[in-house]
Amino acid sequence: MNVVAEMKRTDRDKDWPFITSLGTNMIHQRDPRGWLHLFDEDALIDLQEEYTIPIDLLPVRPVLQLAVKRDPKLHQALLAERRCWQELDRLRIRVYRAALRPYVLAIGRERIPEDVPLHEQHAARVACAERNLSQQPMATYGIKRLIEEARSATAALVRPELLQWLPNVEPYFTYLEV
Repeated sequence: MNVVAEMKRTDRDKDWPFITSLGTNMIHQRDPRGWLHLFDEDALIDLQEEYTIPIDLLPVRPVLQLAVKRDPKLHQALLAERRCWQELDRLRIRVYRAALRPYVLAIGRERIPEDVPLHEQHAARVACAERNLSQQPMATYGIKRLIEEARSATAALVRPELLQWLPNVEPYFTYLEV
């Protein structure tokens, strides 16, 4: 089973219950990857009454070990995990914004006349993009570097003993490898 289920995380607090809801639906539909998307302590505990967390998911998402044991650290570990995903998302957006900057500056210098036919404007913008946009800004920045910075930012915000329960997020970036 491919245990990495693609689902964007969020930096908005109001979205996390929706992610948990999607994970719950996945589990009810017998897709065990749903366990990777539960960010509510009660949902993690309650679902174990009817379903078993697959053992192969425990190393992928260490916080599930706390859920299985009904460990009191579960709530704080889930908050730390959410924070790590939020930091990762914040840094990812920063990388893309930095990669976009050369294009924005160059397109401003292009001064494409508005009275030129749309297909010519489009061609000029595409040519400018090809000259000024990085093909793979995340790979250029470095996935390991991004992850280390997200973990470091998370470490500054949570109790140190919670860091051991953070997931290995590297598999979520395998599609970016060159």
